[in-house]
Amino acid sequence: MAFSSSIFSVTQFSSSLATRPSSAIGRQTRFPAQIASPDLSPALFDDRRKFVGGVMSLLTKSIKNRVYASINSIDSAATPSYPKSEDDDDVVPMPMVMIDQDADPEATIVQLSFGNRLGALIDTMRALKDLGLDVIKGTVSTEGSIKQTKFSITKRDTGRKVEDPDLLEQIRLTIINNLLKYHPECSEQLAMGETFGIKAPEKKIDVDIATHINVKEDGPKRSLLVIETADRPGLVVEMIKVMADINIDVESAEIDTEGLVAKDKFHVSYQGQALNRSLSQVLVNCLRYFLRRPETDIDSVDLDDYSEYLPLSQAISHGDLESVKDLLPDATIRTVFEASLLKACSCGQLEIVHELLQRMTRPDQTLDERIEETLFQSLALDIVAGNGNLEIVKKLYENNSELLALAHPGPYRLALPVVRASNGGHGEVTRYLYENTAFNVLMHDEGYWARCLLFDAVFYGFLDIALDIVHIFLQQDPPLAVTIHPRQRSSPLRFLATKPELFRSHSCDLGFWGRLMYSCIDLDFFTDSESSRANAYQRLFWMTLQGLPKWFGIKQIFELKDRHSKAHNLLQKMCEPLPVMVKDESWKDTVYNALLEAVEYGNKEFFIEIIKRNPQLLWISEETSGRNLFQLAVGFRKETIFNLIYGLDDRKVTLLRSYDQEHNNILHIAAQLSSPEQLSKVAGAALKMQRETQWFQEIKSLVSEREVVEKNKEGKTPRQVFEASHEPLRKEAEEWMKCTATACSFVAALIATVTFQAIFTVPGGTHDTLGEPLLLRDSHFMAFIIVDALSFFASSTSVLIFLSILTARYSFDDFIVSLPRKMILALTILVIAIAAMLIAFTTALFTSMRQKPVLVISVVPLAYLPGVLFLMMQYPLLKEMISFTYGKGLFDRDTTRWF
Repeated sequence: MAFSSSIFSVTQFSSSLATRPSSAIGRQTRFPAQIASPDLSPALFDDRRKFVGGVMSLLTKSIKNRVYASINSIDSAATPSYPKSEDDDDVVPMPMVMIDQDADPEATIVQLSFGNRLGALIDTMRALKDLGLDVIKGTVSTEGSIKQTKFSITKRDTGRKVEDPDLLEQIRLTIINNLLKYHPECSEQLAMGETFGIKAPEKKIDVDIATHINVKEDGPKRSLLVIETADRPGLVVEMIKVMADINIDVESAEIDTEGLVAKDKFHVSYQGQALNRSLSQVLVNCLRYFLRRPETDIDSVDLDDYSEYLPLSQAISHGDLESVKDLLPDATIRTVFEASLLKACSCGQLEIVHELLQRMTRPDQTLDERIEETLFQSLALDIVAGNGNLEIVKKLYENNSELLALAHPGPYRLALPVVRASNGGHGEVTRYLYENTAFNVLMHDEGYWARCLLFDAVFYGFLDIALDIVHIFLQQDPPLAVTIHPRQRSSPLRFLATKPELFRSHSCDLGFWGRLMYSCIDLDFFTDSESSRANAYQRLFWMTLQGLPKWFGIKQIFELKDRHSKAHNLLQKMCEPLPVMVKDESWKDTVYNALLEAVEYGNKEFFIEIIKRNPQLLWISEETSGRNLFQLAVGFRKETIFNLIYGLDDRKVTLLRSYDQEHNNILHIAAQLSSPEQLSKVAGAALKMQRETQWFQEIKSLVSEREVVEKNKEGKTPRQVFEASHEPLRKEAEEWMKCTATACSFVAALIATVTFQAIFTVPGGTHDTLGEPLLLRDSHFMAFIIVDALSFFASSTSVLIFLSILTARYSFDDFIVSLPRKMILALTILVIAIAAMLIAFTTALFTSMRQKPVLVISVVPLAYLPGVLFLMMQYPLLKEMISFTYGKGLFDRDTTRWF
């Protein structure tokens, strides 16, 4: 028998041991155990006896909570009860042998616990030596009459740890036999230990055991959880883990087994208090869900049954309703129907779900059966809500409206069906479940579920739901939209600050026609009106808009403006209680952090609304760095926030002259290199360098001469900081410009060579004596000469410009205008040269083969393909360079007052 890490704890076995499964080795009686943060790893506690023994071994470290073993029971008592020898009155603990293969990679660890009998330790070491083993290290400790011994043993011939399972078992039995003469009072138990091992029964007993879970009152500080279910290995540890996942503390436990039934009691609490009714229901739901999952009861799966119901499973997967009707048993076997319902819900088979629900519902159901069915159908609803299948969600809700109030543990957290749907971003399902879920259910635990739903609604843009939730939140005291729940890390207000894409300044990058349509759309026209005729006109107008081709983009622009409007209304509602919060100094955890988040994410509308509510917040600074809001905006390179400084009055002078904790002024901060996240938003090292230099020059134009030459704590001026921090980027930009110029100049030189040669080898040939082209008076030939010459001169010009780029100084200021302008000009002329060359090729081909126009037309698309590909690859770079160099730039310098 192999024991890689085995525990042998000696107890007295009753006559009913033969009927107990492998998970219940030990005396079938109640074992109270005080749980004090033990290591509940499944590898250690793989059966119920080991769990109790493991808790015992952990608690022997404390005198007050020591658990003792006796012939009759194991109990947590202040006065231990030990077996006594007939010859003397010394107290003898129950001997224990443990072999550990994992603690030491070089040696096998043998731990012994036995009475302090003279000679026992020496004989044990001699017995190990007789087995060909060496004790390389050992520790012995004695506490009262208990001797704890640990040996590190290796094989004498190899000097390595023992790997042979048979030898490990021989070591255990040798130690047990050696202890017999020193502990004759335990001979019966020790002798049984020689033959009894952890072994599964030969034939599994087919017993269906119902699960019962109840939570009772047990004083003001804790509750009593009573569980009766089928026993299996590791059950107790798994249930404790389930409770830990929902923050339920297990203070103590009483573990009892009767035959195959586990009857366990847990004294539990939540944050030092007894469980309320709602939390008790959540706990019961979690445990029922866990105990009913097929993967937690692998031992109970019968392969014959699986083979029998495999055709039914396949029929459900394929949506074969008729086969499902034929394969379903006539009798109402609950397990078959429940498994089939889960399968059908997972596969999205609406008709099969409808059929199963009709068969599962019986008029003669008892109350317990009705509760069991409701809990299981709520699990099915949980699956369907996560998948986003609206039709099945409606079917399950219509069948049982109680399902929406039951929560189930998911992969990340416990969640109601509506929250599960919002987690997956399923808008229609979320709206349907939200409309049919009682709001008092969402407001459980200080509005925890409603907060979760609000976070998801803001994240996915379900702003109609978010507005409704915030409206109810404002009626609470304190307002829940601006406070942080103990189980969450952020407030809804702070989360909204991280979503600038919901607002116009961040997501309204439209073209000319898009901006025109955006400004013409009147959202008030589509609101409800008292006039039925007006409503009819609205519906007709909207249907007309929807019927227009999609490429007009009218519907998308309408939805965009509607989202911006709802986001603005949501922000205003959330900010309503802020003035009061600032007055009583309860704003720091909400408004302060939310405002800093708005600066970091560049949420302009959020920033303006918060400052309008209380202008004093304009002067706050970040605690760690000591930087004010506009200094942070410069550090994060958020031009949407920094541009607001142009709309300030003389207060902007004070803000620009502030210093952080390192005595850096705002120009020092602009001189520092941007974060990699910000730099990655710009393509090409040269454009990154241009963007960084533009920031530095813009801030320099706003500060006084004193700030330009002022030094920080490190004794550096802003210019010195800029050059030192940006030198690696400057070198990278220089290399990028040179590589691009070299590659493009090679292409331009090749075009110049080809077009120069083509002008002297004209199509149609030349006159033998005069040397004039034979087709000199042909219009197509003249077109060829013009475009060929244009291509030659353009390519030659671009070569010269690229050469000037290669020989430039590459100073920091050159990247602002000089180098980008040269690159823009060179690339533009090169594109013209390529286009002219391709046109020249086409005209020459048409001139030479004018008798076969079909062939020429078929070749022309292939001729223009290289030019199109080159333009597609270089256009994004060329567009950005033109925009950054000659566009409106990062800074709008709008002096309009914004508050």
